[in-house]
Amino acid sequence: MKGRSDSISRLLAAIVVVSLSCLSLGAESPADRAEAMVRSLMESTEIPGLSVSVGQDGDILWSNGFGVSSLELGTQVTRQTRFRAASVSKILTVAAAARLVAMGKLDLDAPIQRYVPAFPDKGQRISLRQLAGHLGGIRHYRFEDFQHDREHFESLGDALGIFAEDPLAVDPGVKYQYSTFGYTLIGAAIEEVCGSNFLPCIEQLVFEPLAMTRSGGDILSMVIRDRTAFYDRDQKGEIENARSVDPSYKWPGGGLLTTPDDLVRFGMAHLNGDFLSEKSRNEVFVSQKTTDGAETGVGIGWRIGTDPRGRVVFHHSGSMSGARSTLVLFPESGLVVSLMTNLDRYPAFVERTAFALADVFLSQSELMQAPSKELEGVFDFVGEYAGGSLNGRIELDQGRRGTMTTPAPLVEFMKANGQPVRAELPIVNVSIVDGRQFLVVAMAYGLLEIPIEIAGDEFGGTLQLGRNALEFTATPVGR
Repeated sequence: MKGRSDSISRLLAAIVVVSLSCLSLGAESPADRAEAMVRSLMESTEIPGLSVSVGQDGDILWSNGFGVSSLELGTQVTRQTRFRAASVSKILTVAAAARLVAMGKLDLDAPIQRYVPAFPDKGQRISLRQLAGHLGGIRHYRFEDFQHDREHFESLGDALGIFAEDPLAVDPGVKYQYSTFGYTLIGAAIEEVCGSNFLPCIEQLVFEPLAMTRSGGDILSMVIRDRTAFYDRDQKGEIENARSVDPSYKWPGGGLLTTPDDLVRFGMAHLNGDFLSEKSRNEVFVSQKTTDGAETGVGIGWRIGTDPRGRVVFHHSGSMSGARSTLVLFPESGLVVSLMTNLDRYPAFVERTAFALADVFLSQSELMQAPSKELEGVFDFVGEYAGGSLNGRIELDQGRRGTMTTPAPLVEFMKANGQPVRAELPIVNVSIVDGRQFLVVAMAYGLLEIPIEIAGDEFGGTLQLGRNALEFTATPVGR
């Protein structure tokens, strides 16, 4: 490697090879490696509690809880611990709607007033399909809406009063406009055709058929067994109790409780079996388009995209007071991954971590490859980015996995790009996929995969943080 890009490709690569040589990958099962990755992540993030589940072709491959569900009581997270689904609730609601469509009780393209006549006519047609794809023009939260976190609504029809009289944020179909209130309106339609409140409807349509026995509404006044406590961080980064929330005004868009196991069962049912018809699957997993023909990347609720390896994924994540959650489907392999935590903040945390864990189960033969070179010791590195250059030192530990000791300049670079960083970062895994090597580091916001290249005894790569890239080269000390 020559030139700037070479000088950029070596810093974390040194760590990669060392950690690779120390992993003894052939002696570990995917479940063992996933367990070790998450435990290292928990040490780096200070998340109170996290639960994760991985399934494929109808079976749970691996599932476990980590940390505590209550800092006050020291109660451990288990597979039975219930977390807030947050906006993952939206795809659960979409499944209920799809089932009603299959029964002939809902028409995705009918005007919403057919099912919710109390919703005012806005002078433009708004359909359930548009609402599910965030194309209905309904506004999202305003600051003053959070006062409703302290109110209880007997039905979603009652909750419509929060936003029903407000003008549309945009014309229907013209622009993707994320809206949880749009899902409150979908839920009101479900209530109307079911003839009961939303929670019994989704129980009957989704939870019971899929044996999702740990799923239901996050009913504030009810004692719910195994419900976790909820946490947030204050402005100084200290963990505190999250504010109390009564989500009765947003059950369909952000008010449900569940577990990763239940979500994985739900996800696998979308890839296998007859829970949804083929026609329904073809609708929910196809991107909608704006009126000018631009794809939104969102189908009927589900987000459609690719992971860092370029694999197709169907997914949705959620964040709210005391919760961050995600569900990711890999349709080409049938793999499904779900993570849930009892701490808000760090939006990319669960998505990055789900993708990194998927590699362990999707690329087993590739991951068993030996590193091209064994290295250990101390390395000087030089890094360059748009704002300047960084110099520092990396110590590679010939331990089971390894540690990246970050010099102050690198810490400051990461902090400047919105990423909290500790002085020592565990190297939890090395992925080798399609001949490319990726260093997996446990950052304070989740697992970060860094592509690296090896040339001789030098290493390098690109550390990408948002729009900013640090290109680095690591060279053995004394050379």
